[in-house]
Amino acid sequence: MRIETKFTPGQKVWGIYNNKVQEFLVETVEATSNFNYDTNGPYTPFCKYKLRIGESAGYRLEVYESDLEKNYAPSKEELLKSL
Repeated sequence: MRIETKFTPGQKVWGIYNNKVQEFLVETVEATSNFNYDTNGPYTPFCKYKLRIGESAGYRLEVYESDLEKNYAPSKEELLKSL
């Protein structure tokens, strides 16, 4: 089964962390889906992303796709416009 996600590993997004605008790198994507026995097919999958904050070698943040779409932007300019 192929699962399409809105963000891919290696993609950069911008968000606010510790009251600063920072760049985040999508490191991993974990997609989960359960089987629906009524329709004999999978439920809509939900995705969890692991983000590396800025140039930090050790700190990671895990967010779900809905939070990533709502609180992060593909560019710094778009993030600043949304504030």
